[in-house]
Amino acid sequence: MIYRAVSKVTVRVGDRVKLNDEQAFNARHLVELPAADGFRNVLMPFDFKPGAVFELDDELPRNLAEPVVAEPQQPAGNAPRGPKRSTTKREA
Repeated sequence: MIYRAVSKVTVRVGDRVKLNDEQAFNARHLVELPAADGFRNVLMPFDFKPGAVFELDDELPRNLAEPVVAEPQQPAGNAPRGPKRSTTKREA
């Protein structure tokens, strides 16, 4: 499940986490290489700071982290458009 840390979250040895590129680089000595499903086994405990987003293959209490709900994807043809721009040139 994808979480956003509310307070300091410590992952333990044996937990499985999915990290973004920056997190994976910073924790490269603390986790194994990713498995086929993208999860990495934790080799040494480490912490996520409040506000960090990560995926954990386990449940966390709500006082530590809140689940991140992915926004539904819209089909390409129904994407909202921005305001139309005028094609006339303005004179100075």
